[in-house]
Amino acid sequence: MRILANTQLKYLTHAALIQLLLISIIISACSGSENVELPERTASLENVSVLDPNAEPEYLIKFEEIYSVGNREPVLFSRISEVEADDRGYLYAAESFSGQETVYVFDREGTPVTTLGRNGAGPGEFRSIFSLSHGAGFIYVLDYNLQRFQGFSTESFEPVVISDLTSSQWDISGENTAVFPHRIEAYGDDSLLGIFNYLTFETDKLLLYRIDQSGSVSSERLADLDYIRHLRDPVESGRAYYDPFGGRGLISVSDDGRIFYNWSEDFLIRVMDRDGNDLYAFYYPVEKAQLESTEALNFYGTGPSVESFQRTIRSDGIPDYWRAIEHMVVDGENRIWVSVITDDPETYDWWVMDDRGQPLSKFTWPRSRVVQEVKNGTLYTIETDEETGVQEVVAYRISLES
Repeated sequence: MRILANTQLKYLTHAALIQLLLISIIISACSGSENVELPERTASLENVSVLDPNAEPEYLIKFEEIYSVGNREPVLFSRISEVEADDRGYLYAAESFSGQETVYVFDREGTPVTTLGRNGAGPGEFRSIFSLSHGAGFIYVLDYNLQRFQGFSTESFEPVVISDLTSSQWDISGENTAVFPHRIEAYGDDSLLGIFNYLTFETDKLLLYRIDQSGSVSSERLADLDYIRHLRDPVESGRAYYDPFGGRGLISVSDDGRIFYNWSEDFLIRVMDRDGNDLYAFYYPVEKAQLESTEALNFYGTGPSVESFQRTIRSDGIPDYWRAIEHMVVDGENRIWVSVITDDPETYDWWVMDDRGQPLSKFTWPRSRVVQEVKNGTLYTIETDEETGVQEVVAYRISLES
């Protein structure tokens, strides 16, 4: 933590008062109310805009299905873990199921082109596919179990980059804690953002570093962000659960390298530059969906661990509301797509905003239809048939009309 000199401290209170006054003005102008309660997380942020959740979006969004893949021969998915598209409109869909790890490649019409890798530990092989990212002519595939990433050429589809990730490289703080690779994100050029999950067993963290193609850390830690909270059984200390109702850290990286982060308890999106410096943030005081105590207690249905879970959330305190946001995606045009949890258990309200949070469009979709990627005017979803459990990737052509 940087220590402020006395002369700096003298002006800090004055600056904070000015910031508080500006926020009050923004609240009054944007939301029509002077009584908006800001999340605690805004306290450490500057340049926070409070926006009106009832503002009418500028456009009507329309979808036209182009193709679907994975629900019929020759490609039948068991479980899709990741979806990515490149600048040509080629689709990459990762199958990550025990013994079936591979990446399927489809052209712009959804015709199968090839596959990348297979189950194994050799070059071009995977044990557990955790993330896909496209940049500078490569598709980067992160393998959690092998703790490495591979870069496949989007021209030859051969593995060109094979880089091990070891704790000595990316836990550069000397803490020697339980830190595991979580995502590799391409910045749009040949530089990469490494996102690592720091397991604390209270609130896990996302640690961000810039890394090169060899897997070596090339920066100080860029950011330290909350990821997900654990709930501990007050009786059986060895039992813990991820908080199923509260916030979790959502992160997306734009093609120009900006980092968009949301702790989904609130509709508060924080925007950082590629070095982890805060640029601005915006907050929508949306009305959250109510969480009934019976719904919370029966979240995991029946089974031997239900009693432990119910005891745990009673001890922690059953919240009155769900978190605000479930998903966040930044598309190829720097628009932000988020799904807002509503009282309807079957649907999400999706918001499309520009990179400053101004609403462009809103629509309602089934929860089983999840936006994964938006690029080149095409939106890609993972959709699950609720009766059969079969998954498919569906591509839609999108248009925004006034």
